[in-house]
Amino acid sequence: MHITIMWEFLVVYAFYEPERDQFFEMMTELLKVQLKKEDSMFEDDPLDAFYYDTLLKLDFRYLSEAMYGCFEKFFMA
Repeated sequence: MHITIMWEFLVVYAFYEPERDQFFEMMTELLKVQLKKEDSMFEDDPLDAFYYDTLLKLDFRYLSEAMYGCFEKFFMA
């Protein structure tokens, strides 16, 4: 899945916080688009596994504003 590759490069191997924040800002925008759709957000959606298997396992001690925004949108969805 392409999102996993982006996760590796922008979050796991990030040198600076702004690099990680780019990823979470992008994910927040994807969630906004998903919320506008009429059908179920995660019905047969590959993002479902990514959110539950990857994002929810993050260490929240290092939560940035962009990460919080992404999680907030995810949980509101």
